[in-house]
Amino acid sequence: MATGRYRPDVAQPQVWLEDGRDRPRAEAALAALRFDRAQTGRVFCRACKEENPASFELCWHCGANL
Repeated sequence: MATGRYRPDVAQPQVWLEDGRDRPRAEAALAALRFDRAQTGRVFCRACKEENPASFELCWHCGANL
C-alpha cells in the first residue's frame, strides 16, 4: 500500500498570520473548510478537478493534496 510523504496529523491545513488581528478571519476560513467537507461528503481536486470522498487527504487520481 502506498503512503503519503507526511503523517496525516502533520499534513493538516495551516494558516500562518503576520498580524494577530487576522485570527478571526483565519479561524473562519478553516471552519468553512471543515464544514464544507462534512456537508458535501465530496471534495474536488484543485489540480485535476477529479471528485474525491471528503475523507481523502490526497486525490485518488493524481495524488495531489486535497
